[in-house]
Amino acid sequence: MSVKRVIDNKKIGANIRLARVKKMMSQSELAKLLGVTQTHMSNLERGRCGITVTMLNELTNIFEVETDALLYGTPGTHSDTSLAGVVKNGGIENYTLGDLIKAAKLLDGCE
Repeated sequence: MSVKRVIDNKKIGANIRLARVKKMMSQSELAKLLGVTQTHMSNLERGRCGITVTMLNELTNIFEVETDALLYGTPGTHSDTSLAGVVKNGGIENYTLGDLIKAAKLLDGCE
């Protein structure tokens, strides 16, 4: 029996945000690498717009994760991009507690 997976832009955005924080990158830095504006990056992380296959591929290379890690938050990462991994492995000095709480709420579907 196959499992039906639903694409949820808010979950994808939260997964991207957590992976970005793990890499200690700002939205502006990531946007520049992807060739998009910081505003577009913000909209993507908030789930206000969808992700293209090309951008998804670029993000998996930048973050060194599998596609499912960004789409569904499932295992298959080359490194731990969960919120717990961000905290455990450090690298959160440049981000506020509010940023991390927002990312966690997005993952839980609370925002």
